[in-house]
Amino acid sequence: MKKSLFLIILCLTIALVARSTTIIVTNNGQTFTPNSVNAFLGDTIDFQLSSEHNVVEVSKTVWNANGSVSNGGFLLPFGGGKVALKDTGIIYYVCEPHSIFGMKGSITVSLPK
Repeated sequence: MKKSLFLIILCLTIALVARSTTIIVTNNGQTFTPNSVNAFLGDTIDFQLSSEHNVVEVSKTVWNANGSVSNGGFLLPFGGGKVALKDTGIIYYVCEPHSIFGMKGSITVSLPK
C-alpha cells in the first residue's frame, strides 16, 4: 500500500513539473502588469520589477485596505524574484512601499486539468 501511494504521489509530482509554466509579472510605474494572474499548481511566477519595487504576500483584508503587513507568505526583495505555486487558492500580494497607492495584484491558483 505504501509503495502504491508513493508511486501515485511521484507520478503526480512529475506530471506537475513537466507541464509547469513560468508567468512573468513586471511593473509599469506603480502597477503590476498583469495585476491579476490565473495559474496552475506547479507554475512559477517570475516578478521582474524595477529596483524600487518588492513583493509581499498579504491577506485579503490587508490587500483590500491597500496595506502591506505580511501574512507570513512569500517576500521578494526589491527588483523581484520567483515564486513557485504550491497551493491552490487566491494569493494576494502588494508592493510594500507603494501599496497605499494601490500597487497590488492577485494570483488564482488552480489544479491542472
